[in-house]
Amino acid sequence: MKLIWTATYLGALLSVAGIYDQVMKRIPSQLRTNQVPESRFGIDRADNFGSWGCAYGVDIIFVHGLGSNPDTTWGPWRYGNRDTAAAQMTSNSRGKACWVSDFLPENIPASSRKDIRIFFYNYDSYWRRDTVWTRLWNTGKSLLDRVAMEIRRTEEERTQNLVFVGHSYGSLVIKRALNQASTSQSFADIAKHIRAIFFLGTPHRGSSFSRWGSIIAWALQPLGSNPLLIQEVAYDSEFLLDLHRELVGSSKDKLRVINFFEARKTRLVKCMREQSATYGGANIENIKLPVDHYGLNKFESKNENYGIILQKLLEIVTSIASCCDMPRRRHGAMAMP
Repeated sequence: MKLIWTATYLGALLSVAGIYDQVMKRIPSQLRTNQVPESRFGIDRADNFGSWGCAYGVDIIFVHGLGSNPDTTWGPWRYGNRDTAAAQMTSNSRGKACWVSDFLPENIPASSRKDIRIFFYNYDSYWRRDTVWTRLWNTGKSLLDRVAMEIRRTEEERTQNLVFVGHSYGSLVIKRALNQASTSQSFADIAKHIRAIFFLGTPHRGSSFSRWGSIIAWALQPLGSNPLLIQEVAYDSEFLLDLHRELVGSSKDKLRVINFFEARKTRLVKCMREQSATYGGANIENIKLPVDHYGLNKFESKNENYGIILQKLLEIVTSIASCCDMPRRRHGAMAMP
């Protein structure tokens, strides 16, 4: 009888170990060459306009969330299947393309393309395996450093207006960056030129997933997980409360904010709570879309939901451009011999 129990126990252990091993193999890692994103780290150009921008133009910067990168957040690319994804993103299958680099540039009016640049901000946000030990403060500061060093080097570039689009945790990175910029002389020109932020499924008050995510991160510590990234988005945490208060205090009424939030459940996880993904105030809009959390940032075609975000984005960018016509003309006059 004892031998039977021992054999059963060993069999169960081997089964658990086998399942654990299979699950581990499916967790992406930046150290695997076939899982490194195509977008380079830092600020990466997403459009094909060929223009380096002009004085008082608009830079639109897209920031992805946790455990992701520009390829997986804004496009269909899946780990270990890059060749298939590349084939999907041909002109014969436009519905599988990255909407930020393929759809959006097509929908920017030709007359405005000389004034607009579109970028990805790519940072290492993997938290389950082979992670970089970091936190939100560092990531926000890195965003500011990259913007300053890579796309605001000249006097003309430093007049560019900024519009940020963030998905989930990426929106918190934007909030952290804006708060830091507003209190730092080194980034004063960045804070001065941030005109609008699009928050897509943003856990302003945190996420209930943090509780389960912390357990997962703890179990994956042998693989080099980073539980801190998950703990920072605990629901109703004082950290996020302070982060939001700082944003409201530093931006006042000069910043346009659009909160998009989901109306559908995401698989086995509840949808982002409306009270976490939205807030009120001057120049703030809250828009519900009939999608789950990942439907806010992925569009396989130019569907109605894509159209709603596009319309709001073009409305704000056009408004910014029209407000900058006078300083642009002044700038041109001063440059004349």
